[in-house]
Amino acid sequence: MLLKYGIEIMPRRSHMNPMRSFSMRSFSALLASLLLALTLSAKPQVVQELTGLTNPVSCIYSPDGSSLYIVNKARGDAGMIRERSYVSKYSVSPEGTLKLYSKQFISRLTAATDLDFAPVNFATVPVGSIFIVAGSPLIQNEAGQLTKDATNEFIGIVVANPETGETLKRIHLGPGSDLLLKTEFPLISPSSLAFDKAGNLYIADTGIGGYNFKERFQGRPVIYRLEPRAVLDLLTGVPPVDVDITRISSLPGDMTYDRETDTIYFISNHIQGAPSGSVSKFESGNYKGLASQKTIVRGLVALNGLHLTPKGRVLLLANTGEVLFPRGRKASRTVRIHPQVTFSTPGKIDLMQLEDGHLLVPVPEENSDAGLGKGQTIKVVRLPPGY
Repeated sequence: MLLKYGIEIMPRRSHMNPMRSFSMRSFSALLASLLLALTLSAKPQVVQELTGLTNPVSCIYSPDGSSLYIVNKARGDAGMIRERSYVSKYSVSPEGTLKLYSKQFISRLTAATDLDFAPVNFATVPVGSIFIVAGSPLIQNEAGQLTKDATNEFIGIVVANPETGETLKRIHLGPGSDLLLKTEFPLISPSSLAFDKAGNLYIADTGIGGYNFKERFQGRPVIYRLEPRAVLDLLTGVPPVDVDITRISSLPGDMTYDRETDTIYFISNHIQGAPSGSVSKFESGNYKGLASQKTIVRGLVALNGLHLTPKGRVLLLANTGEVLFPRGRKASRTVRIHPQVTFSTPGKIDLMQLEDGHLLVPVPEENSDAGLGKGQTIKVVRLPPGY
């Protein structure tokens, strides 16, 4: 109470509701938090990390997006370790979060590299079956040394049930097999495979290690295209003849199929002199071998992973650990990941789009600072809508 000129003056009461004041402050804080979250979500960022894997080299979502399969390629100091590679299976939530289903869902593989899902039925092998390409002439023996003759080592395709992991078929296509592509070509060192929607199967072979057989082969980098009839022949033990062979000048790496344009995209790396990578494509429905090949970008750093976004942009993983988008015919743009990260020996990638438009890209890291068999990871990168 105040006195002024002998008149009692009462302090003016505030008409502000204390609860309203509190609510306004809470609303402001909430709004700031939402704005910060929106700002962060608009940046590419790592949102999940999986550990405890063994040299993961490839990640592939199931056709319905309910599972993620990870190819683990066990290796030693001298070469690949026989029957120690495996495929892990993770369940995928509607938000894209991964949860382990089975660490060794498909086991006892040697030098497994890549897998894809059959888009059609092949007689007794149903649509959706897993085709795994595996094998290498560079095998480490029990003494920890490189095997001198890999003629009898398994190099070929393993077919498995996507629900149980049961092996349905093992198809040996290496130099020691009677089942050769086009009756005369063995697989030497396969690096990737992919189906198109019609059931044509593409297998990339680097040809590395051709010297490591009893009968030496001059390995050459090639891409095989097996028509559906040839795939069926393989599954029934008949040497396939419906096979096209495309010889390329550099080592083929990751390969992916774009269903919208019916196009196969693949990476190739030139290793003579300074390593450099390129991306090429050819239309599956109008396949004419080397004549149908078109180079998209060349002269980049060596490349490990490749996929297409829903907008048709080519997304690349460089051997240096950076995420790239091609810019023109001989340049690229680096995607900055939040927090700042580069990937350790990244491998083959896949991509899934969520309902809100965000993209999830699981990136395998084959090596790590923790050493062989410890700490190799999958880092899941979330890209904002619009990529």
